[in-house]
Amino acid sequence: MAAGGSGARFFPVQLQKLLFLIDREIPELVHGPHFRFIPYDYGPFDKGIYVELSRLARMGKINVDNEDRYPQYSLNDTGMLAGTNTLTELSEPAPRYMKEAASWVRSLTFKQLVISIYAHFPDMAVNSVMPQLKSNPSRARFFPKPSFLSGLARTMDFMGTLNEYHPKKTERGQVQDAKKLGSDWAKVGQNLRNAIETHVTEHDYE
Repeated sequence: MAAGGSGARFFPVQLQKLLFLIDREIPELVHGPHFRFIPYDYGPFDKGIYVELSRLARMGKINVDNEDRYPQYSLNDTGMLAGTNTLTELSEPAPRYMKEAASWVRSLTFKQLVISIYAHFPDMAVNSVMPQLKSNPSRARFFPKPSFLSGLARTMDFMGTLNEYHPKKTERGQVQDAKKLGSDWAKVGQNLRNAIETHVTEHDYE
């Protein structure tokens, strides 16, 4: 949550997808994975995240705003300090990845976020309550591990694609846009994954 910056607020779906991306994409950089995500109604879900949020609230590190339909979570000063310290303890490119991911999940509507995750992680769409986006389980089972959001190499290109995403498009148009978005981020991810491998190799020789 600290990767979102001071004052960042997260809806439950945003935290679920943010932590899923971190666990799926860069587990080796964060001593993870830390959660056990399953394909649920709207993609990857782990109720353990809510358990952890409750624990942090009891510790006085996060604020929970229940005024809207869905709660919003944010770090208070104590939590922000702890989170920032944790980020500084991680080796690059993990902190950069988390900051980009935190910004990305907060920039989309609920539907855009779910569609985008489904487009790139079809194994997480097998139990979707959105029939038009439900993937074929046999196809998802053999889907190779993707690199979705692992870097900064083409961030500006991605943001351009995102800005072209029109929420009033038909369902078919939204899926096509999401696949294009996923394709762009696959290229971003591959670039940084190569950088990660180089980084690890260089440190192996130190």
